[in-house]
Amino acid sequence: MADEISVTTQVRLNNGNLTDDFAETVSHDQTTARMLCSVLDVGTTEETIALGDIAAPQLIFLTNLDATNYVEFGVDSSGFKPVGRVQPGKSVGPIPAAASVTYQLKANAAACDVKVRIYEG
Repeated sequence: MADEISVTTQVRLNNGNLTDDFAETVSHDQTTARMLCSVLDVGTTEETIALGDIAAPQLIFLTNLDATNYVEFGVDSSGFKPVGRVQPGKSVGPIPAAASVTYQLKANAAACDVKVRIYEG
């Protein structure tokens, strides 16, 4: 089979004279039928996202369940290297993933619950 994973993105921007409308659906193949979905208690020091049986992560989705604190996400490259933030009550993704990378999370001012969803490639 092919195109087992389908992701639709839609963006509408309307800010005065600045407008934009973008929609796209992207399909991904999945060789091994696996996914991980978990809620993690992320503290204020970087924590590695354990992939469990996911050997070839393909897509990562993150949802910050905290009402007040943001969470940084990034990679371990001789220390935590943040590449983005998940604002309180917001989600990010899909984040394209690679098997050779160690993904990490770090809460800003206090521990946050973060829903992590990872799809195998």
